[in-house]
Amino acid sequence: MSEITLDHSAYERPVLGNVKVGDTVLVMHRGRTITCRMAKVGRVWLDIDAVAQPGPTWRMRMDTQNENTGYGNGGAHFLTPAQMEWRERRDAAYAFLRKQGITAGSYAQDLWRTDAAKIHLAELLKAAIEREVSER
Repeated sequence: MSEITLDHSAYERPVLGNVKVGDTVLVMHRGRTITCRMAKVGRVWLDIDAVAQPGPTWRMRMDTQNENTGYGNGGAHFLTPAQMEWRERRDAAYAFLRKQGITAGSYAQDLWRTDAAKIHLAELLKAAIEREVSER
C-alpha cells in the first residue's frame, strides 16, 4: 500500500516542455478533441495541423496553449497527451470527491483549493478506504 503524504507536487499539471515539429497534441475545439501534429514551432507561435487531412489548422501561442482571439482564453486550445491524461485524472478525482459528498471550494483559505490538491485528496481518500476495507 502506498504511503500517505501531504506533498501535492506529484499531482501538478504537466508543463508543456520542449515541443518539436511532428509532436502529437490534442486540440479541443467546439466540444471535440482532435488529434493533431505540430507543423511549425516558433518562439511564441505554434502552427498545428489536424492529423486527418484535409483538416483544420490552428495557430496558437506557446505560453497560453490557445488561440489568441482577443476573447478571454480564445477558441481552441491544445494539450499534450500527458496533459490530457492529467485532465482525465483530475476529472476522475472530482467525480470521486463528489461521490463521497465532498465539494472542495476554490477560496484562498481552502487547503484543497488547487487541482493538484484535489487529486491528492481523492488519492488519500481512496487509500484510506482501501486500508479500512483490508483491515476488516
